[in-house]
Amino acid sequence: MEYRGVFTIGQKENFRYNYFVSQKRSLMSCLIVFVLILLLNAFLRYSYGMTQSLVSGLLYSLPMAVGGAALLLLIHLLNMYLRLRGLYRQKKLEPFTQDILMNREGLHAASARGNVDLPWKNIALVRELKRDFLLFITESHVYVLPKEQMKNPAEDTEKIRRILHKYMDAQRLKLKG
Repeated sequence: MEYRGVFTIGQKENFRYNYFVSQKRSLMSCLIVFVLILLLNAFLRYSYGMTQSLVSGLLYSLPMAVGGAALLLLIHLLNMYLRLRGLYRQKKLEPFTQDILMNREGLHAASARGNVDLPWKNIALVRELKRDFLLFITESHVYVLPKEQMKNPAEDTEKIRRILHKYMDAQRLKLKG
């Protein structure tokens, strides 16, 4: 059993990968900002007699806390998008095409950057997202297989899952199916 696919990795795929990698840190930052705004604003309103109780101060501060957290998330996403867009415009990053072959020996990738033959034991983690498969070799070395670029996304996705289940340790797989 094997799978072969050709994928072009560009700004859109790079953004999705970067968002996935920074998602936990970003959401944790938003949660901290939410709690700080909520508690500090409620405490100050109650301390200065602007509300009758701390609970009413919390309720009054809730929209501001949600807005602050949402604004921080928006700023993070915009910053990431602009940074990646700038790198592509400056030609520090360029789209590239990779030819992927998955078979019983492992993952074989070929691109203009070179060829790589990785046995299954060298792949640290495989994560399936809504739009992509991410095959982590290290934290910063990842192969992205965009589902939208597959010839037949439903069939190919299932085929990739079967190959991964057959040849990789289940503890290193985070698949949807």
